Amino acid sequence: MNKTFRHAGLALALACLAACGGGGGGGTAGTTATTPGTTAGGSSTSTGTPLSGVAATGKALANAQISLRDAAGVIRRTTSDSHGAFSLDMAGLQAPMVLEAQSGGTTLYAPVFAGDSHVNVNQLTNAQLRQWLRSRCADDTCRAQAATQQLYDFLAAGKGELSALTADSFDSDLLALTSTAGGSAGKLRTDNTFAANGKGWDALLDAHPYGAITVDANGITSQAGLLQAAVSSVALAAAPALPAYPYDKLCRGTLNATVYRTANVDMYGQDISADQQRRAALLADYYLRMERSRFEVLTDTGLTGQRAQYCVDGSVVNAGGSASGGAVGANLGYFSGPQAAGEDDWRQVLHHETIHMAVNAASGNTEAGGPRMVEKWLDEGLAVHFAGQDGRLSDVDGWFADSDHSVHPMEVGLDGLIGKQRFGDLGYYEMFRLMLKQLEAANAGPQELGRRVASVLRLVKGKPIASNPGVFQTAASQYLFGYTPYATYRSNLPATLRDYVASHTVGLGLSGGTVLRGTLLAEGAAVSCSSLRKGEDVQLVGGKLLLPTVNGSYRLLVMQSVSKAGSQATVSYYPLQTVSISNGAANPATLALAGQTVASLSCSN
Repeated sequence: MNKTFRHAGLALALACLAACGGGGGGGTAGTTATTPGTTAGGSSTSTGTPLSGVAATGKALANAQISLRDAAGVIRRTTSDSHGAFSLDMAGLQAPMVLEAQSGGTTLYAPVFAGDSHVNVNQLTNAQLRQWLRSRCADDTCRAQAATQQLYDFLAAGKGELSALTADSFDSDLLALTSTAGGSAGKLRTDNTFAANGKGWDALLDAHPYGAITVDANGITSQAGLLQAAVSSVALAAAPALPAYPYDKLCRGTLNATVYRTANVDMYGQDISADQQRRAALLADYYLRMERSRFEVLTDTGLTGQRAQYCVDGSVVNAGGSASGGAVGANLGYFSGPQAAGEDDWRQVLHHETIHMAVNAASGNTEAGGPRMVEKWLDEGLAVHFAGQDGRLSDVDGWFADSDHSVHPMEVGLDGLIGKQRFGDLGYYEMFRLMLKQLEAANAGPQELGRRVASVLRLVKGKPIASNPGVFQTAASQYLFGYTPYATYRSNLPATLRDYVASHTVGLGLSGGTVLRGTLLAEGAAVSCSSLRKGEDVQLVGGKLLLPTVNGSYRLLVMQSVSKAGSQATVSYYPLQTVSISNGAANPATLALAGQTVASLSCSN
């Protein structure tokens, strides 16, 4: 069984943020504001925080009324041009927001999150947003209104709210939807190359016109049929029984009476709502298809179409409300915590375990308790990397300088630590994902890395490491290390990782204050439990904060301390400071913290 995985990052460091909501910002609910520099029928000329985008249904929505409603009910308006393009000022608005495009009898919506600078609005963003709101309704009246009513009215009446919706979860759902509908990889909502020209994403909109898309109990349906994976419900008694192992210790209570079934997944549930269990089945089906394809499992006719069993347990969460999961063989998966954990958290754990299942399938480790075909560093590295859990770089020098943890990166265990502020079970997460980031950079990006990993898995299939110790090492040398002998690569790895971190980070100096770590937030993001959890975690290394070399302007929260009392964690931090990163340098190069008033934020499970 692959080791239970806990979501890491600042959320776990604070031991509470996975379950917290967020807010911040200003504005008066229910008011309407005209964007500075905007006139009726004109475009924004404000020098504030701009939001651009394209409104289209296949054809451009020319001269459409574009409105942006923030979390406090403040609305700003402009008009699209002849190509459906528009620009609005977001300065002072509170995320999450809802974008509306109205032209004649057509009204479309898309969500806007802190950090967004370009958002497209079309029939697919509209349908996905309505479906998300519908899934959180408690009765049929609410569900019908979420599917058809003007969403500004729906939200103003208090029948729905978006505080639990995140960019990652929405874009993940939208990608699953567009993948099934024939879209390309990428993010339709935020693609700033999108144009109403009949090509790319626009061809997908042409194939699924606005008037033909409906949102109802079946999901999102086009004239061509259901766009999502088809889901049916099966009585628990009629579904295959969950095997005793590992479910003698997981999902052990009373299972929900209904099992949700797709072509690839049976989703069992415990202490979870029917809507959430059904959504989990849709998402698991998408992840399973994507990862089987990435590692070329679908080329093996013996595995094509084989349905996997998952169980989602809403009653179990880790300390701080974080999700966990496990994978056994090729077709058994488990994850917990979707009711308490953050939306992105449990989705990433589900994706993580599905990657393990696909790796097991591709390498021939298909049975519970079966032998391992690949070394742990690759198995776990692939799971954290392709599940999107590798948002920051590790302090590699700190790792090797710590005499208590003088272990080679390929042999990091669950009791490993990086520096003195790490939890004991996060060592493999930190190091293995860093190794995969470096391997991806050395192997021409994620798509090529996936192909090369698939070649490794083909070579080791059915050849356990225990009885064929050289097979995996030869395959890794050939396909991942550029024919560098395994022993040589292993010997050079510490220096390779140090060089990689050095080339992908910039140190920001600090003076006049006590610092624990930091968080890099998108420009304009407010300080809240949810924004801290979503922000890029920044580590303290050699007296400097280690920032990723991602060009742009960010808000840096410098954390002074974290204290815990029961279910509450209090973060003390210095005022947010704007930091610009460009060409491997930070501006300012040093933050002067002396004399600054420390603020605090309390988060609970």
